[in-house]
Amino acid sequence: MNEKLQYAEMLEIPQSTCNITYKRAKKKRFSRRKKTDEEVKNELLEKVNSIAEESEEELSAKEIAESPENLEEYENVTENEEIPTVTIRKEKKRKAVIGGFSFVTFQFILIGALIATIFLTNALVPNSGINTFFKNVFSTQKAPVIEKFSDFTPVLTVSSSENVSLDGGVMTISGEGSLYSPCDGTVTAVTQENGKYNIEIMHSEKFKTVFSGLDFAYVINGESVYKTIPVGYSKGEEVSMCFYDGKEMITDYTLNENTVVWAV
Repeated sequence: MNEKLQYAEMLEIPQSTCNITYKRAKKKRFSRRKKTDEEVKNELLEKVNSIAEESEEELSAKEIAESPENLEEYENVTENEEIPTVTIRKEKKRKAVIGGFSFVTFQFILIGALIATIFLTNALVPNSGINTFFKNVFSTQKAPVIEKFSDFTPVLTVSSSENVSLDGGVMTISGEGSLYSPCDGTVTAVTQENGKYNIEIMHSEKFKTVFSGLDFAYVINGESVYKTIPVGYSKGEEVSMCFYDGKEMITDYTLNENTVVWAV
């Protein structure tokens, strides 16, 4: 026994062992014969010689093609035969033509004719529609303001269930229904007193209408009103309406089928 192993056993040194098994390589049935140095040298020489021969053939062919005889022959052929050529151009968009003019030219001519017609009409016909239109558009004159109450024609819009009576310039409307402004105007005051609403409507700088005793008000101060739109509502109790010219109440008028007729 190995002395080292005996010494290791005496000292009780742990040791490990392993077994290595080698697998034999399989032999190839057909082994490829290795080329000798002489064979490799011959193959290399053959490749170099073949490349040199190909370059010599290409050079000789180029020399033959560039020889004077071949150039003269090529020139004779090109003189006798026409070489076909092709020219590529971008197609331009064709403009529409009307009577020898393009469509754009026709539009300019039409615009010029219209402008000339307008100028001639303005010069020869002062009261034409075009002149009237420009005068109304660019005119700085303000519309005439109606100041006299007699220029208005107030109309009372009441339902069949409402009754209207006149006494000393104060109209009393009894019955349930909506109340309308007798003329177009602007609301200048909406006040409430004892649960009832009072509405003041200005029709001009001096002429105004005042309603008193409405149960509901449909308008607010500063709102524009029209005689076809109600301004308030009454549940059935009496509502009074009167006209003012400035601070004075107007009394000289009568009613003719709900239309106010001013005294002459």
